[in-house]
Amino acid sequence: MRSKRQFPASRKVLVVTRATGAAGRDIISGAFTYARSGKHWDIRLFQTPDALTVAELERFLRDGLDGLIASELSHDDALAHILARRLPLVRIGSDPRLPSDAPAVAVVHNDEERIGAMAAEFLVSLGSFRSFAFVPVSRPYAKLHVWSERRETAFRAHLEPLGHAVAVFRGAAAFDTPDDRAALESFLTALPKPAALMAAWDERAGHVLAACERLGIRVPGQVAVIGVDNDELVCDFCEPKLTSVYPDHIREGLRAAAALDALMARRSPRKALLEPVPPKEIVIRESAAPVSPAAALIRRALAFIETNAVLGIRPGDVAHSVGVSRRLLDLRFSQYNRKSVNGELLNAKLKVVLKMLQSTSRPIAAVSAAAGFHNVHHLEKVFRARYGKSMRDWRREARSTPAHAAHG
Repeated sequence: MRSKRQFPASRKVLVVTRATGAAGRDIISGAFTYARSGKHWDIRLFQTPDALTVAELERFLRDGLDGLIASELSHDDALAHILARRLPLVRIGSDPRLPSDAPAVAVVHNDEERIGAMAAEFLVSLGSFRSFAFVPVSRPYAKLHVWSERRETAFRAHLEPLGHAVAVFRGAAAFDTPDDRAALESFLTALPKPAALMAAWDERAGHVLAACERLGIRVPGQVAVIGVDNDELVCDFCEPKLTSVYPDHIREGLRAAAALDALMARRSPRKALLEPVPPKEIVIRESAAPVSPAAALIRRALAFIETNAVLGIRPGDVAHSVGVSRRLLDLRFSQYNRKSVNGELLNAKLKVVLKMLQSTSRPIAAVSAAAGFHNVHHLEKVFRARYGKSMRDWRREARSTPAHAAHG
C-alpha cells in the first residue's frame, strides 16, 4: 500500500512594518518572494507597529507563532517579551535596545553610511553651494531610528573634509506639528543660499519642500533637496518632484526572511549582525536638478524617455533628441551611476506594463503593444526574468490583498 506524501508543517511568521511607505512595501515584497521559493510559511502582516503590545503578541502566540521580521518595535516591553520567550526575531535596522548576546536574533540593515556619502557626493557634483544641511528624524523619535543618525554622520563625514560645514536641524517638537513646521521654516530661512540639503527620508524631505514653498524659497534654485527611499508616491507628488537615494529594501526583505528561516531551523546562540545592504542608485528629479551640462543632459534624456518610451524609441533616438552622439550619451549615463540608456527605456516600458496589468483588464497582447513591445513573447520572457513570474500571475496577485500569505 502506497504511503501518503508527508508535507512539512507550516511556519507561522509575523511581519511587522509600516506598509504605507515604499520601504515597508518593498520589505514585505522581499519576504514574500523568499517565502514563495518552496517554503511553507503562513505570513501575517502587522502594519501598525505602535499597536504591537504584549497583549497583541500573546494573541499571535496563542494562535501559533514561529518567528518575527520587524522593521519597527515601538514598545520596550513587547521587545522584552520577544527576547524572554526566545522567539526567533530578525530586526530590520539597528536597535540599541538589543543586547549583544540576545539569543535567536539577527539584524539586517541598509548601508546607511553609503547612503549618506552617496547623497553628499551627488550634491557636491551639482555645483557650488554656500551651505549644506541635514534634516534628521525629530528628536522625540530619534532613539529608535539609528539609521537617521548614521546617515547624518556619513553625510557630514564626506563633506567636512572638503571644507563644507553641515548645519543640522535639531527641532525638539513632534513630527510635522505646527511647532515642528515653524522651527523648520526658521532653520531654512537662516541657511545661506544657495544651499544643498539632505533629509533622512522622503517624507521628511517633503516637509522641507512644503516649508520652502510657504517661505517662497525656490527649489532647486536656492535650496537643492534630496531624500531617501525613492517612494514614488511621495517623490512624484512633491512640488517640485523629489530626488532620492534608492535603497534596496527588497533585498533587505529577502535577506531578513533567509535569516529568519535559519533561526527557526536552529536557534542562534547570540545576536547576528548581517552584512549591510548597499543602496541601488540616486533617482534624479527636479528638487536637486543637476546644474552641470552633463547632468542637465541626463535630465533631458530621462524626460524624453519617460514621454516616448512606449513609442518604441531606441537609444539613438534619445541621443538625437538631446543633440549628442550615442557614445557620449552612454558615457554620461555611466558617470552618474545610472542604468544604461537601454535599461532606462526598458524600465519605463515595464512601468507602463505594471500599471496596465493592475488597473485594466486588457489582454496581455494589447498591454504589450500599448507599452511599446513589438513582440509579446519577448515581453513575457523579460517580465518573468525581472519579476520571477508570468504577467498573468503578477496581475492576479496584484489585484488580491489577502490577510495571510499562501503557502510558498
